[in-house]
Amino acid sequence: MLRPIRLIYAALVILTCILPAAGQIPPCQEGTLANVLGTSCSVGPLIVNFRTPFTGAFSETQQGVSTFTLISPAEIGFVPVQSSGQEGFKLVLNFKTGPGADATFVGDHLVQFGYTPQSADGFEIRAVELQIDATAQAAPQASSIVDVLDFQNYPNTGFLATNAAIAFDPSFSFPPQLTDHIFLEVPSLLSTGESTFSPLTTQISDFVTQTSQSSLTSATFLFTMEPVIPAPPPAPLTYTNIDLPGVVTTVASNINNSGQIVGSYVDSLGTQHGFVTEKDGGFTTIDFPGAVSTTGLGINDKGEVTGSYTDDAGIVHGFLLRDGNLSPFDFPGSIFMLPITINNKGQIVGEYQLGTAGDQNVHGFLFDNGSFNTIDEGSGQDGFFFTEAIGTNSRGEVVGDFFDPNLFRGFIGRNSIFQAFEVPSQSDVFLGAINARGDYVGIYGDTNLVQHGFLNQHGSFLTVDFPGADTTFALGINSSGTMVGTYTNSDGTTHAFLAQPGQNNHSDARIKTSTTRQGIDKPVCGSAEWRRRAQSVHTTACKPGH
Repeated sequence: MLRPIRLIYAALVILTCILPAAGQIPPCQEGTLANVLGTSCSVGPLIVNFRTPFTGAFSETQQGVSTFTLISPAEIGFVPVQSSGQEGFKLVLNFKTGPGADATFVGDHLVQFGYTPQSADGFEIRAVELQIDATAQAAPQASSIVDVLDFQNYPNTGFLATNAAIAFDPSFSFPPQLTDHIFLEVPSLLSTGESTFSPLTTQISDFVTQTSQSSLTSATFLFTMEPVIPAPPPAPLTYTNIDLPGVVTTVASNINNSGQIVGSYVDSLGTQHGFVTEKDGGFTTIDFPGAVSTTGLGINDKGEVTGSYTDDAGIVHGFLLRDGNLSPFDFPGSIFMLPITINNKGQIVGEYQLGTAGDQNVHGFLFDNGSFNTIDEGSGQDGFFFTEAIGTNSRGEVVGDFFDPNLFRGFIGRNSIFQAFEVPSQSDVFLGAINARGDYVGIYGDTNLVQHGFLNQHGSFLTVDFPGADTTFALGINSSGTMVGTYTNSDGTTHAFLAQPGQNNHSDARIKTSTTRQGIDKPVCGSAEWRRRAQSVHTTACKPGH
């Protein structure tokens, strides 16, 4: 006999719950669920906003006779809980169902209510946990299920469901899961937000057939609260706009110690070209022969350039520009290749994707002494890996980013030993480059998912924001601390910038124009522009031609 489907979304009623001011919230008191429905109370830095709607019933069918009994919220105990750095509440239920007298028995409890968790000012919710004290025993070919579901909508994380359950059923089975813990990778600041959801967010149920039996003593809802860590302070920088004149979009990808900048631009016909600046202030366009689009990505002090190009079949290849000669640079068997950085020793790091059917994994690599070494960081998500090796210096330090398990993290290290990191209390991290001193730059999303550049200098994070821009992407840095990257205005237009250590922001410099060629193409998959778009939509795989 299959369990009836009773999802709390069945009668979804969307409403807006304006969260009350934290200073007006009284402490939660031990009592019953009836005492707190329709009110808000606090447990340490956690505020719990309970909604008024409630449903509860116990039904039983025994030897053809059915009974139905309503459950009152006054029958459910309520206990505030503070334990081991967690705050929340316990519901004392004492549900017992079965055993039935014969094969005709069916019994179940169903309770639904709603609440929203909220952090007090200065705190944030970083993890949620659901614990149940329950047992289940099932007769052969019978059912005994205890299930507690808690759905919450976090502004920055989205809908999450904690689910603790025990199930013995012919249709499905899984081992007892008395505790479900979810770490919120993106901090969820509810203290200044609103929540829109069905008034019934939480469902507690059991279902028993034949001579099976179950018990549910209690369900505990816990939240890990942490003080809010402010975004890193601004880096003291002087900003200069360095858009190439007469082009649609300019991306500055990296800069060497001579001040040469490598990047890409899109002309008025939509064609993407690579470029490298010259010491006299002009620049040289890089177009790989026969390619439909070219991107410049890395440059060392010798003027050697790495980048990528797309052929007319949509395959993304790498290239190396050395001594004025352009040559392909591909990982064997790859359909997507990005050599992103080259250091003064000729070591190259980047990423690649193989052409194996069904394989969407993206791998990082280090090319050294003529050999490729794959870099895969993280445990993977459902067998999927995404690693980008982004920057390397002459000391052999490598920086990059990887996806695991719910957001992008950075990594840094050498000799295949890497350490993961995040910008404290912020969101996704993407790397841009590392200089000879070990300073590195990149991009982070804040708790509102707005993207900023960052500089890590001597182990401390600083924010890199072009004045007045909506988003900023720090992509390159040289040994003097001069940075390049892109920024985006409110109209969505992308511009390139140069930032030097200093205090007074300005944007008055321009690089001289140069010749362009004909053709139309989209930004290269994996280019700085592609990475910018990928970051904004949490793209976790690169498909050539997109």
